[in-house]
Amino acid sequence: MQTKVPNGKNIIGSGAELCGADQKVKDLANVLLGNLLVVDDLNEAIKNPDLDGWNMVDLNGAYSGKNFVLKYHGKNSDGSLIGRQKKIESIQRSIEKIGIIINRQG
Repeated sequence: MQTKVPNGKNIIGSGAELCGADQKVKDLANVLLGNLLVVDDLNEAIKNPDLDGWNMVDLNGAYSGKNFVLKYHGKNSDGSLIGRQKKIESIQRSIEKIGIIINRQG
């Protein structure tokens, strides 16, 4: 879990701060949401190296991170964005493996 919430123009705040949890369950909110940043634009936030290690969600519900607890279903039934970053990494590994196979054959 990250310790200090970074500041920046794209950062709205931490999930734990913004969730509105009652003071008596603040510790639970920190455990569940303490490593989540709410940002204006996920595409811009992902480019910021200062945010490496943070789970991030933007105002549209797009999510990037390692936390598999969070889930979002948009009003237009886009479906869950859980594990989006993990899926991207898996696709990148597959592309690299295919590239190696192609290079061996050529």
